[in-house]
Amino acid sequence: MTLEIRRPSTEKATHMKKNCGINQSPPPPQPSTIVGYYPAYKYDLKADDFNISSSITHLNYIAFGPNDLINDTRPNTVFQNQIKKFKELQNYKDKNSNLNYKLILSVLLPVNDELMKLPPFYNVSTGQYDQTNQDIRNFIEDLTSVVRDYFDGIDIDYPNKASCLQAKQFNSSSLKQVFEPFISDISSQLKQKNSSKILTITGGINSIHVDPSVISFVNLQAYRLNIYYNAHSSAGIDVLQNIIDSWNFGNRSQCVLGIEFGGIIEAITVNNPNMDIANQNFEVVHSQNITFPSIAIDENITDPCGTTSFAHLTWKNFLAPLCYTNNSKNWNYNFDNKSKQPYIYQLRQNPPVNQMGSKAENFPGSPPTYYYISYEDYQSLYVKLNFVQNYNIGGVAIADITKDSQFINYISGNKSNDQGNFAPLSNINAKIGAIVGGVISSLVFIGGLAAAGFILYRRRHKTKNIETTVVTSVVAMFDYVGKEENDLSFKAGDVIEVLEKGDGPNDWWVGRLHGVIGEFPGE
Repeated sequence: MTLEIRRPSTEKATHMKKNCGINQSPPPPQPSTIVGYYPAYKYDLKADDFNISSSITHLNYIAFGPNDLINDTRPNTVFQNQIKKFKELQNYKDKNSNLNYKLILSVLLPVNDELMKLPPFYNVSTGQYDQTNQDIRNFIEDLTSVVRDYFDGIDIDYPNKASCLQAKQFNSSSLKQVFEPFISDISSQLKQKNSSKILTITGGINSIHVDPSVISFVNLQAYRLNIYYNAHSSAGIDVLQNIIDSWNFGNRSQCVLGIEFGGIIEAITVNNPNMDIANQNFEVVHSQNITFPSIAIDENITDPCGTTSFAHLTWKNFLAPLCYTNNSKNWNYNFDNKSKQPYIYQLRQNPPVNQMGSKAENFPGSPPTYYYISYEDYQSLYVKLNFVQNYNIGGVAIADITKDSQFINYISGNKSNDQGNFAPLSNINAKIGAIVGGVISSLVFIGGLAAAGFILYRRRHKTKNIETTVVTSVVAMFDYVGKEENDLSFKAGDVIEVLEKGDGPNDWWVGRLHGVIGEFPGE
């Protein structure tokens, strides 16, 4: 059923919007370098679909999926097959003179034994790299030719970014022995073609040695640390310095700190959650069969170590964390002063099984099980951006700029009514089995999108009569530009999908338009 939204009265537009209490920190120091990853291989976008912040200094265009280049597929062939996507981005940039980013070809590599199907890694099991091999020469010639003709540089993803290597036929030592000369080889070829092209690396918790004169900087993906670093928080400031120092940067300006807009949910056991979680005194439940609550999980994450279960939630689901204290939802909010990150937790009514297949509650005296989510908010970002400045780090790298632009505006010091999505989801055709979340997600495969269950906030309202007509969409009869962060802007004639209807004519509704979820004035 479709209804019409008529222009709200002045009286209606002035209240009834619940403020969940999120307070932005003071304006943070603005990084000089802001890298944004764009996974182009997953999307079919037109020029009008883009919404790229002018603060982005380097746009890492991920043209290939991690398995697109295996089986002797030439990089230039794959790129030319999707050149229309690239031209749409170029058309967008041409129309927006305020955009001045460097366009970087970001290359994902397989993280498992499939890597051995790429010419430079044919002999990775023995740690051998043959610079004279013709297949390797063709592969590198293809990559550097694409960069020469279309890009300002190239970024290579280092395949080993987790504490557990997913490959079985080679180890981390032999991988380093091949990856490092591979990078030097690309650098040499780039300089022969055009000395102005830049070379960067996307790395993680496992450091490698690369001649600093060969690369411009390293995008260090120091997030999802509760998955890849055995840390308790997802991106705690308490472990970032150790990871950065392990890379032995002669000049820390060559390090760009990765940030992911979202949070990781996992199951933990803890005796006193109010005290113990804040002190990171808890245990992760070791089970790969954990079912998580439907709170807009956008990605089920395969644990690279094969011991437990994780899932990712986008930042838009944490716009109002204090609303999780709503008694009907039983979520509790707190801030971890050790990691300098917020977290929420909820008692799990049906604990997951342990490694022996028995439920936790079957063991007398065993602690209760909770869902625990560590994530970023304005406060934690403020801490990280000050850390970037005080530790002389070169800048920040945003894992996936399609996820949210509100945090990008905060990082760059811009205030915007932008609703926080990069492009309409209706225009996005994600590949089956594609990978979400920027380059680090070459470790992660989609488990499915939870299309239902998006939560911006929950109002305390009376249960509606079961016979009430369900409104599935409404047609806007006027233009509306949102004034607050959660607002959904629309134009007359837009059809808005209704996700949550308000309690009356003076209430606000939750809807989705062009893939953006937000609040808008009701009838």
